[in-house]
Amino acid sequence: MQNANAKRSNMSKARGLGSAQGGTSHWWHQRLTSVALTFLGLWFLYALAVHIPHTHEGVVNWMQNAWNMSLVLLTILAALYHGALGLQVIIEDYVHTEWVKMACIYTMKFTFVFMWVTTIVAAIRIQSL
Repeated sequence: MQNANAKRSNMSKARGLGSAQGGTSHWWHQRLTSVALTFLGLWFLYALAVHIPHTHEGVVNWMQNAWNMSLVLLTILAALYHGALGLQVIIEDYVHTEWVKMACIYTMKFTFVFMWVTTIVAAIRIQSL
């Protein structure tokens, strides 16, 4: 078996460039969230069309069911995670100044974590009504 450094070009060895070893897991996470979102999205559309009453009280009552709330939370959190993964790829591919790239990635991650926390707090508040 060849050494990993033997596969790299001389120029990439000199620059310290090469694989960061994170691309495969990132790619798999994006694919898994897209498959999950396909099923969760279909469930959510079906629930909207058939089960959810079209009043505020009806929606709150529907969401207070533990099964419904769990699936809604999974849908929202999977969508946010999928979006964060996609935005990170776009930033890494199209922002070329390193400090701007890192600032954008950290800002994006902070924003998505804030949205995750807000989603969970909102779910807790709905359950306590």
